[in-house]
Amino acid sequence: MTDDEATFSAELETFRQAAEEASQFLYAYLAIHRLAKARRRVLKEMQRNSLFWLTVTASLQTSLIVTLGRIFDQKSKHNLDRVVGLGQRRQSVFSRAALATRKRGGGNAAPWLQAYIRDAYVPDAADFRAMRKRVAGLRRVYEKSYRALRQRVFAHRETTDVAEVAQLFALTNVEELKRLVASLLAFHEALWGLFWDGRRPAIRRLRYSARPARDLDAWSQVTTARPHERIVLQAEDVLKRASGLTRGIWTPPSS
Repeated sequence: MTDDEATFSAELETFRQAAEEASQFLYAYLAIHRLAKARRRVLKEMQRNSLFWLTVTASLQTSLIVTLGRIFDQKSKHNLDRVVGLGQRRQSVFSRAALATRKRGGGNAAPWLQAYIRDAYVPDAADFRAMRKRVAGLRRVYEKSYRALRQRVFAHRETTDVAEVAQLFALTNVEELKRLVASLLAFHEALWGLFWDGRRPAIRRLRYSARPARDLDAWSQVTTARPHERIVLQAEDVLKRASGLTRGIWTPPSS
């Protein structure tokens, strides 16, 4: 890789980690509360160990808001604008020649590579304008509803009481948060596909339900674009086992 490619790749990976962390913090929190509401034995187990579960849920709330701040705060060293800006200023990293080198990985060209590179998508100024417009829309959601919460509760520590933090967090729009986090995952997927596979950066709509997706192997070691769905299944598994609800638990396929 050239220096420009390496820099962009590193920023893209930092964004991936932050987007996945945000999704895991939010959906773990939602899975805990959904199952506690749906299963009386789970609720009793959580009440029996209430201090632990209050600590867990408060930590998930804190971590989510702080991580969203890292993604959107323009003073942050690794924010979403920086990722898009790097690509826009260094568009040579998306050239067909650069993609061919990445695909070869230092080896000889495979027979299929020439045709693959010929059909690869090379972004233009309009693509980056669309990306910046998308980022601006996501940032407006963050700044309207969550930036002040981060500053008040987590940055300046004006509020430190766990119950008060929970009350403030409860005022957030859960559906909006779910869509925001899923949009970040989809945005990373589009950038990754452009950089590594030469795909047109079309941002697809990801499923953002907090209900378990039974078609998913939550214990797979393969990287997936569905970390928010994997964490729901794993959180549900932990809570059911801790509550003695072993019958009927969905288990991962045997390896």
